[in-house]
Amino acid sequence: MDPVIECVGDPRAMGHCQGLAHRAVIQQHIVASGGKLGRSRWPTLAALTSGRELGRGTGREVIRHYTHLAERMAGIARNADVSLASLMELFKQSTSGAAPEDELVAAAVAVGARASEDANGDPLVVRTLRGSSFEHSPWVLRRSRPEVGFASAEITLPWLATAVAGINAAGVAVAMAPRAASYGGGVNAGAVNPRNAPHAVLLVQECLQRFEDISGCLDWCRKRPRSGNVSLIIADAAGHLARIEVVGTLCRIAELDPDFALDGAEPKLEQDLRRHFGDRRQLDLAGLASVGESMDRLAVWLEPRRRKLSIRSFDDDASAGKAIEIAL
Repeated sequence: MDPVIECVGDPRAMGHCQGLAHRAVIQQHIVASGGKLGRSRWPTLAALTSGRELGRGTGREVIRHYTHLAERMAGIARNADVSLASLMELFKQSTSGAAPEDELVAAAVAVGARASEDANGDPLVVRTLRGSSFEHSPWVLRRSRPEVGFASAEITLPWLATAVAGINAAGVAVAMAPRAASYGGGVNAGAVNPRNAPHAVLLVQECLQRFEDISGCLDWCRKRPRSGNVSLIIADAAGHLARIEVVGTLCRIAELDPDFALDGAEPKLEQDLRRHFGDRRQLDLAGLASVGESMDRLAVWLEPRRRKLSIRSFDDDASAGKAIEIAL
């Protein structure tokens, strides 16, 4: 069976594909989070404007400021046979930092640098994932082909409208990782947010769908309401590399074209990566394998100029050909 789900069309239609493909898993997560299954069968706008979450909480801000993603969430909810309110509440809980075991905010590292084997210095972005193999991880691969905007290849969770990391057909690569530095509620701290600004992970999908270079991504991220304690590592096909740091509702952006960008919530791994690659300011698969030796870990490998996403284990031999790949 193809491990990649195909999401095509308008935002709600793309959500329909995902909700149908992962209905059982989505329902399990909602029940485990204390949510209720089932949804209203009557066509009404009340579900988008009322309730504890959608009427005045983070959900309302998602609908206002991230309309395409709110529509995509509605499509997921419909074909997963759950209410939009329950799905939105699950999103809020999993980005609040209250449950560290949640994969979305689990300890991870994102790093951006140049490809060591490429004399032209092609940029690379790598993001770690929990799990020793993709087949036994909660992650899913997704191709998005929206009616408006760029097609993209992404890694996400079954119930999540946005990607956590991905690359688009223009060669923009984005990866989100929680930061180790504490802010308010902990590693992620989306809960410490008096304005109910949506979590910054939504910016990943926005950048992938909308932009063909880093400058557009940076301008959009500055202007959108967002919250959390995360970093976005972004690269483009022109060779630019940037790091965006979200702390609370503030957004700080590193220089447009650094040689090396790294952040994450796993201090030991971050230190090892910095020590191994920082001086050279270049990444390679063999070096990544040696840094991750004896660790149960996966890596999302994003190559902007090749428009390619790969999922690899840290212990992969560079010539072993074990990667799951999507090329755009």
